[in-house]
Amino acid sequence: TLICEQIEHIHNVSCFSNTEADVETSTEWEASLPSLVGEKGTDILSIAQSQLGYKESESNFELAEDGHTKRGITRYGQWYGNPYGDWANMFTSFCLRYAGVSAELLNSGAEVMLNKWQESKLYRDAKDYVPSAGDVAFLDKNANGTVDTTAIVVYLSNGSLTVIEGDVDNAVVQSVYAVNNDVVVGYGISS
Repeated sequence: TLICEQIEHIHNVSCFSNTEADVETSTEWEASLPSLVGEKGTDILSIAQSQLGYKESESNFELAEDGHTKRGITRYGQWYGNPYGDWANMFTSFCLRYAGVSAELLNSGAEVMLNKWQESKLYRDAKDYVPSAGDVAFLDKNANGTVDTTAIVVYLSNGSLTVIEGDVDNAVVQSVYAVNNDVVVGYGISS
């Protein structure tokens, strides 16, 4: 008897994925969004805050290339067209796009996104700029000298940057970084 109802194969954890669980339509994820006030930075931050606590699906997943790590479906991946992809930058792009930021500045890759903001003259180095709420923070969390993720700025206070970011332990969370370390590379100006 086939347990997972697939053609004969070597049974593994992916057989337990429910591909119908946690699939959302645009109507469903748009219902999670707040009313906007028409100020870009305020709207971006408001959208990011409305998503705090969202988690990727534990029931509907694919295995990553390593064959062991589960990548759950997310609304940000569904919106972007890559339902099971790494979603930190798709989360940032989702917040920006629903706040009215040009699609030209969005990408699922942090380095590509950084280049787009630089080309648009909307990027500032962390040493030369004090960010505002709703700006995009470009981060080098793995300390390899290149940007690997993005986040939405909440505020800067006493040398600490508070941001909202996606795909941290598979959830949207608020994080704090010291601005004087090399994690915070720069900022995309939202307004």
